[in-house]
Amino acid sequence: MSPASAEQWKAGECEADVDDGGEPIKVCDDGYHMAVFWNDGSFVNGACTEDGSYNVDYKGISKSDAIAWVKEFCGD
Repeated sequence: MSPASAEQWKAGECEADVDDGGEPIKVCDDGYHMAVFWNDGSFVNGACTEDGSYNVDYKGISKSDAIAWVKEFCGD
């Protein structure tokens, strides 16, 4: 599983952005794993899988929202 905080990702794997609600986020991507971190401590970590099942870790958002972030990243 990918790191649970943005600080644990390698330099160049994360960038600042905003979510659909205008909240600042940090989006991290190593090409296989992805993570999104919000300033309030919420996060989603996930990995793309060939069979479409998602190994998702999340906090502060719903499971369905967490899976939606990973699906969008993985291109499903």
